[in-house]
Amino acid sequence: MWLTFLRGFSCFLRGLSFFLRGSACFLRGFHYYLRGLQFLRSFSFFLRGLLNYLRGSVLFLRVLHSYLRGLQFLRGFSCFLRGLTDYLRGSVCFLRGLHYYLRGLQFLRGVLLFYAALTYFY
Repeated sequence: MWLTFLRGFSCFLRGLSFFLRGSACFLRGFHYYLRGLQFLRSFSFFLRGLLNYLRGSVLFLRVLHSYLRGLQFLRGFSCFLRGLTDYLRGSVCFLRGLHYYLRGLQFLRGVLLFYAALTYFY
């Protein structure tokens, strides 16, 4: 009887050790599962950060594109201003030439009047 009790008790202890080992393996597996979930969580943060980085890069490229287009606008505007100053210089030269032309006509008129006066008196 004692022998049967001892055999049963040893089987019970062996079963308990297997149960405890299984529980430890289960808890270790659950621990790694939770660490895996933390990995997935950190990986999702990494992916979210990567997505935000890409969005920021796209926005930066848009701003750079707008800035370069603005520089092209400024370049075109400076060319426009250069053309305008050349036009104004040309207009000033034209008006100066017209002024001298009219003064030349007045001189010729004066010469003709002087010649007419000479011929009138002589």
